[in-house]
Amino acid sequence: MGMSDETSGMAPASCMPASRPMGGPHAFEMVDGIACLRLAGTYRFEPATALVTSALEQAFMQRHDRLLVVATDVVGFDSPGIAARHQMMRHWAAAAQAWVRLALVVRPELIAPEKFGSSPAAIRVLTDVSNPSRAAGWCNAEPLRS
Repeated sequence: MGMSDETSGMAPASCMPASRPMGGPHAFEMVDGIACLRLAGTYRFEPATALVTSALEQAFMQRHDRLLVVATDVVGFDSPGIAARHQMMRHWAAAAQAWVRLALVVRPELIAPEKFGSSPAAIRVLTDVSNPSRAAGWCNAEPLRS
């Protein structure tokens, strides 16, 4: 109580759309020009990353250039290894098609600097952060394309 959204790690109320069933389209909520999506539930690692891949594909098809995915309520797997992280980033970079900038908010224990952290993500123009307010700020930080 008494913590701001920025310090509590909670997504702003305006970026809390309901989670979607596996097969349906993503219901993005637009907040300050950012397509926002909240994912929740119990998943294995591969289906969880596939949800983000499909969100990136949909954002690209709808010409959204910024996507904020709040996945702090996704559970069911431990911190992935280096190979799984690399494969995940390759899939997401391909889905983003050099158009969509992704900010992904996950539980802090899933962000492991010794297993990639966010440095390779920056190279791929993607990032993982654990705070929704910082993630939204990252989406708006600089021009996406020159």
